[in-house]
Amino acid sequence: MTDFTLSRDFAAPREKIWRAWTDPAALLGWWGPMGFALHHAALDLRPGGLFHYGMRAPDGSPMWGRFVFREIVSPERLVWVNAFSDAAGGVTRHPYAPDWPAEMLASITLAEIPGGTRLHLASSALDASPEETAVFDGNHASLTQGWGGTMDRLEAFLAAPGATTPAVVPYLTVPDAEAAIAFYAAAFGAMLRSSLAAEDGRLMHADLALLGGALYLCDAFPEHGGPAPDAIPPASVALVLPRAADVDAVFAQAVAAGAVAKMPPHDAFWGARFAMLTDPAGHGWMLHAEQPKGHASPAGRRGDRYDGD
Repeated sequence: MTDFTLSRDFAAPREKIWRAWTDPAALLGWWGPMGFALHHAALDLRPGGLFHYGMRAPDGSPMWGRFVFREIVSPERLVWVNAFSDAAGGVTRHPYAPDWPAEMLASITLAEIPGGTRLHLASSALDASPEETAVFDGNHASLTQGWGGTMDRLEAFLAAPGATTPAVVPYLTVPDAEAAIAFYAAAFGAMLRSSLAAEDGRLMHADLALLGGALYLCDAFPEHGGPAPDAIPPASVALVLPRAADVDAVFAQAVAAGAVAKMPPHDAFWGARFAMLTDPAGHGWMLHAEQPKGHASPAGRRGDRYDGD
């Protein structure tokens, strides 16, 4: 059996990267393969503690996983047993590869280097059969691709200003806050962090973690000067994503969850991958990601046709 290893240098201090791996609000902003959206992150950071997470694949299918921590040395080393999971936290087999090892022993080591931090990842099959070991050893290229995408997401998260709490937070009024929270979880991987309910059950405030930032929302309270539930003026919200491919993945996931497509993903003339959606509450969502340098965008275009609100 050959251990899988991967190293990546980040232009960020070691403590910031450590927080990205050990803060559930931060994990919601980057954890998982490219195109997957995390919607659940429950973390008990102690030896024997569990990190249980849920995510949705680009096609909308659910996937769960878990860490059981073995060693925690802040801010330099994490060791854990990694496995696929179910919604209750139990160990399951790989959903697409039944001969994949049931559990993996994994670790990250963070070392300070000039200008930043070097992250070294190691992973090996744990208590695997010879057949499972052979499958693991034969899939190092796939692991490199998957972990490489995850490290790309971490790099973009670390580079974003206000990675967990932006200075400006969208605040939406919706006709049904509970339904809106369920939609944003399914469409964008949002996770409810806190909420405050009125005596009649309507939500006066809800705080959602969303792609490394935050989204606030509330039910309509026309008796206090707000709009009626059937007369809420639409708002427009932009999601800035780290990679162009994420625009396509998030767009497909949101449409599968019930969003209305207004403009499909395309290469916009200003040099971005761009798309537009409308959510069930009538609010518009723009998905935006800068294209890599040297990418050829459509020339001479000054606009794209779409179905307006």
